[in-house]
Amino acid sequence: MPISSLIPPPIGWWENQSQPPKTGTAAIRYALQQVTEPLYVLNVNGSIGVGRGGRAVVGDLQSDPTGTRTTGFPLLAYVPPLPPESLGDPHFKATYGVRYPYIIGAMANGITSVRMVESAARSGMLSFFGAAGLALQDSENAIV
Repeated sequence: MPISSLIPPPIGWWENQSQPPKTGTAAIRYALQQVTEPLYVLNVNGSIGVGRGGRAVVGDLQSDPTGTRTTGFPLLAYVPPLPPESLGDPHFKATYGVRYPYIIGAMANGITSVRMVESAARSGMLSFFGAAGLALQDSENAIV
């Protein structure tokens, strides 16, 4: 079965304003990893592609808002940006004064290192040092 038969119908159009769409596994993988940027999934001449930036028109597949269609690529899907700090309960983040709703650490015997706990806290996450099972001197050194 040719790949083109697996491509879903378009939901609109996408026009690039600065960079053309990219195709191929590496381009798609890279685009999916850029979670803080919007992602446009496109039909690029019968191949799945991704667009960044540009302008999307959802809806009328026969024309754009000006009534003509001379450029662009069929838009198959749109994925909005999803920055990690937008996840989680806003009340939780405000209550604990954190940027990200993540908790790091709390593994016994100091498995989560002091460096990891400090780094997580500086990055805006809750972090705990698991001192259970450590010698008193090791716990004191970690605190200092």
